Amino acid sequence: SQRACNFYGAGNVDSKMRHPLIAPFFLLHCASQVLIGGLGSSFPGDIGIQGHPAVLLVENFEEGSLEALRPRWNEIENKDGKVLEIVNDHPAASSGSKCLQVTATLGENTGGHLFKRLDPIQTRVFSRFYVKFAEDAPYLHHFSGLGGYNPPTNWPQGSAGKHAAGDTRFSARIEPNGSYGTLAAPGGWMFYTYWHDMKQSADGGFWGNGLWPEEKPSPPRGQWQCVEIMVKCNEVGKSDGELALWLDGKLATH
Repeated sequence: SQRACNFYGAGNVDSKMRHPLIAPFFLLHCASQVLIGGLGSSFPGDIGIQGHPAVLLVENFEEGSLEALRPRWNEIENKDGKVLEIVNDHPAASSGSKCLQVTATLGENTGGHLFKRLDPIQTRVFSRFYVKFAEDAPYLHHFSGLGGYNPPTNWPQGSAGKHAAGDTRFSARIEPNGSYGTLAAPGGWMFYTYWHDMKQSADGGFWGNGLWPEEKPSPPRGQWQCVEIMVKCNEVGKSDGELALWLDGKLATH
């Protein structure tokens, strides 16, 4: 019933097969959503948006190297230098020319990540990114999300299968999921969520609960998509936390 003290923002991939994934622009902010009439409408192509006081983090990969990213992120996981690569590709909405390609390879790694601890404390955060899955992208697990730790750390905490007490930890990741093979790979968008009122699994563990949009929309392979999520912490003693998802500027669930 309580809130974890520090939000984090993270993007990662953990897959059972090899596939490229490309994310060219990453934005964290605490203002109204980046939709028509929202914060983004004042910054065409996101040019200059990093100067807005509500913006917490902007990453556009235009500096062209992973080393250039390090001052803005607390941790970058790139096993053997084979997972993360800056490449030349971008969606039409981007004013830049580069993006981050992420490749997970079965038997060699489980993908990689960028992790950012957000200071000062936030109670509502929006995260927007553009993504393009490879034409042969398979199912995957773990993607991009927001959450909180108390006490905070500069790296993601490993707590899979454990109940998330709301005053010490919570997380909400948006990721494609195959819904037990009923949806074609890479699956449909859902929130993979750990929070204090999560349901226990049949094996006795507490695995992330899937919270689905009604339509179970799937990301298109080989095409750019704009994904934005919002996570709002509950007030202590109230069940008023919120999750929301927008795809290409249209509300998919709230």
